[in-house]
Amino acid sequence: MSTADEGEPARPRRRRARQAAATPTEDDVSREANAGLGDAPPEYEFDDLENEMIRRLATKMRFVGSVGLGGGALATLYSLVTLFQTSSLPGAIAGVASLVTVVGLAVSIVSMLTALWTLRAAQSFRNVVDTRQTDVHHLMVALGQLDRVYLVQTVLAGLTLFFFALGLMRAALDAAG
Repeated sequence: MSTADEGEPARPRRRRARQAAATPTEDDVSREANAGLGDAPPEYEFDDLENEMIRRLATKMRFVGSVGLGGGALATLYSLVTLFQTSSLPGAIAGVASLVTVVGLAVSIVSMLTALWTLRAAQSFRNVVDTRQTDVHHLMVALGQLDRVYLVQTVLAGLTLFFFALGLMRAALDAAG
């Protein structure tokens, strides 16, 4: 632990740790940019080559996010229409069809959410290129959005592995007896 000029131990910077743990939002970035930096040292500024790489990434992410959002919206609409149509099917078939449709609806909604977060991350990456003295803030906002995308992907991958293992155990039990 470092010491202060007066010889007393320096207090840990809890505020800074809390701020680092929280993902800044675009509003946070705007507030800080408008508040003025005063005597604070300037932030890291990406050079032209780095900005070009970030710009290309943002463009690709915007395309992927837009296609994902559009596809998710169409899949959601299709699932809703199908869900209403399954009510005219006979008994057990209607139940299975409804379950499959509800799963499809859930998948399409998750797809739209991840596409939306990808679009927001793309915009934040683009803000890194288009603004000055706020590159790190915009980068952190973009990373926060991507963290959400990969949290959902991690949960879905875990669920997939769980149900795959469950299916393997069921198959083994059925084969054994």
